[in-house]
Amino acid sequence: MKQILDLELKTSKIIAPAIGEEKGGYIPLPLRNLAPGEMVTFDVYLKVKAKKDPEPRFVLACPKNEVFKEEWFQKLKSLEIQWLYYLQEDEDRVLGYLDRSLEKVLPDETRKPEEKVTLLYDTTLITVRNFFCSEEIGASPQMFRALRLIDGMFDLMKGGVDFHKSILEIRRHDHVLYNHSLNVCFLGLAFISFLGWDAQKAQDFGLGAMLHDIGLIQLKPELVQKNATRTAVRTTDSHPAVGYKMLSAMPGIRREVKYMALQHHENGDGSGHPGGLKINAIDPWARVLRILDHYETLTGGNSHKRPKSSKEALKEMAALQEKNIFDLNYFMSFIKFIGKT
Repeated sequence: MKQILDLELKTSKIIAPAIGEEKGGYIPLPLRNLAPGEMVTFDVYLKVKAKKDPEPRFVLACPKNEVFKEEWFQKLKSLEIQWLYYLQEDEDRVLGYLDRSLEKVLPDETRKPEEKVTLLYDTTLITVRNFFCSEEIGASPQMFRALRLIDGMFDLMKGGVDFHKSILEIRRHDHVLYNHSLNVCFLGLAFISFLGWDAQKAQDFGLGAMLHDIGLIQLKPELVQKNATRTAVRTTDSHPAVGYKMLSAMPGIRREVKYMALQHHENGDGSGHPGGLKINAIDPWARVLRILDHYETLTGGNSHKRPKSSKEALKEMAALQEKNIFDLNYFMSFIKFIGKT
C-alpha cells in the first residue's frame, strides 16, 4: 500500500512548521531521529497545510511496524522538512525506539560525537516531557531511563565532547518547561565535569537539574509559556516548595536533589524565595543550580527578550553578584568554565 511519502509532495501544499504539542495530541519528532531502512514501532505523521485551509492536518506517513524507507528520508531531507509527528499515546513506543537507537549509536566509534549528543538530547527531551506529564511521576521505568541517559551524557563529557557548544547549537524551545529543564541538566553535567565531580554525584545532580522545576506541572500550564506576563509568573513562586514535596514522595531520592528543587530561587543575600535564605543556609548543590538556572534563562531568551550571548549573560550575572546573589566560588568557576568552552 502506497503512503503519502511514496507520492510527489506537491508545491501547492505548505509543510507546516513544528510549533510544539498540537491539538489532538500530536508531538513533534525530529526527522533525524528516524533511522532510514529500519522498522518504526509507532505511527509517524506528516503535518501539512494547503494554502486554502485555515488549519493544518496530520496525515499518516508511515504506519507502525513498517520500514521507514531510505527514499522517504532523503525526500524529506531534500525538501528541508525537519519534523514529523507521533501521537502522545505512543510516547512509550517512541522512547523504546529511541532507546534502541542509542544502544547502537553510543558505542559506535564511527559515529560523530555531534550525532551522539543530538540523539541523547532528543531522547532526553522526550523523557523529561514524559516524566512531567505522567500520572505516576517517578515510576521505576521513568527513573531508570532518566538515570541511564544522564550516565550516557556524563560518559561523553568525560570523553571530551563539548556539550555546552552542542547545546547552544541544537536546543529547542517549543516546550519551554521541558527544554529549560533539559538544557539546565546538560549544562550542569558539563559544569560539574569541569569541577571534577565523580559519576555518582553527577548522576544525582543531573537528576536534580532535570527535575528542579517539576513543581510547575501542578500549576496552570499557561504560566510556563514564554509569553507569560510578569504578574502571572509571580504566582509560580510556590513551585519550589511544591517540587520539594513531589520529590520527597519519590523513593530513593537523595536529600541534595530535593533541596535543588526547593532552593534554586534562593539568593545569597536573603532576597530569594521561598525561604529567604542567606548563602550559608543554602545547600551547595542548590547554589550551583542557581547559577545554571539563571544563565540558561538569560541565554535561552523568551518571546519578549532575545537570547543573550554568553558574554552578555555573564556580565549581567556579575552585576547581580555585587549583591552576593550567587555563591562566589562556584560563580568564579562557572566563568572559567564558560570561557573554556
